[in-house]
Amino acid sequence: DISFQTSRKIIFSLVQLVEKLYANKSGKSYDLTTKHLMKLGYYRVAGHNEEGDFFIRGLFSSVTIKNATTLADSQVIVTLAEEVYDDLLKQQIVSIYGEQIEQLKGSFAYHLAFVLQKERIASLQTGEQSPVRRYWRQFTYSIRFNKSRKSENLRELEANLDRIKEHEFILKDWHRSGDYYFFTFYPLESWELLNHPDTLLL
Repeated sequence: DISFQTSRKIIFSLVQLVEKLYANKSGKSYDLTTKHLMKLGYYRVAGHNEEGDFFIRGLFSSVTIKNATTLADSQVIVTLAEEVYDDLLKQQIVSIYGEQIEQLKGSFAYHLAFVLQKERIASLQTGEQSPVRRYWRQFTYSIRFNKSRKSENLRELEANLDRIKEHEFILKDWHRSGDYYFFTFYPLESWELLNHPDTLLL
């Protein structure tokens, strides 16, 4: 679902969840399901990543039950935490582009590929015209630049853009004008989307 790609929202019927969990639609089952959903906001996991960072994360940034007084009309809107969404996106990219990603593993280009895929999806959702324009500093929020000077960091960025382009996936072409980069992405196929995110809950 393309809307999930940018909003990170999973929307489903509450009665569907109640029936799946308890095989009935009783008031008690409804109350138990609602209480469990409200506890999702307190759920945390601890871990570390391949960069050596340790972290504690919540799985969901928000949980909303709309029309909660009427079971038949109730909708659940769960918003995944951005870090969890990013992890899902990485898993999806690895499963689709396993060969290309494996060749980039351990490099700046490996992390850059995930960032570009996110921008590729966002540009489709917003109807942005190709080539997609991005300010260079936007990448500093997602990727660690190792050089002290801007010119050195941009050279590193450009070398790795070329590396991804050579592997013929995600990024078809790019050029720079001043502090802005212009990206032409390969068309996004339906099978590249994070389909059926509701399986996380159901």
